[in-house]
Amino acid sequence: MAAFMTFTAHGGFGCAMAGLILIRDMCTEITEAYKAAGEPVDIVVDQAKEKWGTLRFYWRPRGQKITFHAFDSLDGGPSMRVRPGFSAVHQKVGEIVSKYEKQSAYVCEACGASGSLRTDLGRVQTLCEEHYQILLKKMKQWRNPL
Repeated sequence: MAAFMTFTAHGGFGCAMAGLILIRDMCTEITEAYKAAGEPVDIVVDQAKEKWGTLRFYWRPRGQKITFHAFDSLDGGPSMRVRPGFSAVHQKVGEIVSKYEKQSAYVCEACGASGSLRTDLGRVQTLCEEHYQILLKKMKQWRNPL
């Protein structure tokens, strides 16, 4: 990834291994979109993280000032995303990022297998059935240590 994008120091990077695999695949697709457009990759990644159980990938064209990337609903309603840039390839990057962010809601963050959003764990997580059951068992042990 470092070969074609810059991560800014203020935002950071934080997600589980399964998120890294999604990001790798997403970045490959972004690189291919630039190649197809005949343009050099010019995006800066401000932050990549997990939020509300899904991937968030905040980016902008190099040289564009940082404003904001999203407004997320706190009650499970829809979120509003800002797509930076004006060129056709920037719009394509926005579509690719959106696709992978949505896809992350179906990929277990622990192992990368097929998963679903779990909202009964104290925080929203995307987990396969196996890792969901493991976490439920651990939570039960934490609540009743004896």
